[in-house]
Amino acid sequence: MGILNHVAAAAATPVEAKKPFVKSEYWVNFGDQSEAEGTPFISVLGIPMDGFEVKPITGKNAEWRQMQAAKNDAQNALLSALEKLKPGEERIMPFTMMVQLRRAAGSEAPDAEGNPHLAGLSGLIAGCD
Repeated sequence: MGILNHVAAAAATPVEAKKPFVKSEYWVNFGDQSEAEGTPFISVLGIPMDGFEVKPITGKNAEWRQMQAAKNDAQNALLSALEKLKPGEERIMPFTMMVQLRRAAGSEAPDAEGNPHLAGLSGLIAGCD
């Protein structure tokens, strides 16, 4: 009955309501514009900034805390610049940007032959056939 009690308790736990969708007013668009006069800005990626929340700086790793503080400061600086624009106003800020392309490493199965932790277990399992 223990598992049923666990399921009943989970069902009775209130589910957090989703926040209603709010159309973003402030955007940061990344892209490119030709040098030719009158060419449009071509956005590759647009990020709505008014939905971002500053992340709390927690943890004991000093370098991670410094990086999180820098991210929060950059986010606040962008939002501050956006709030100074008049409704419908745009401003293109040319700057050099670095882009990191990264593919996450897959998990590889451990090598059973070279695993010293499995060596003692093989005798336990051998008599269970």
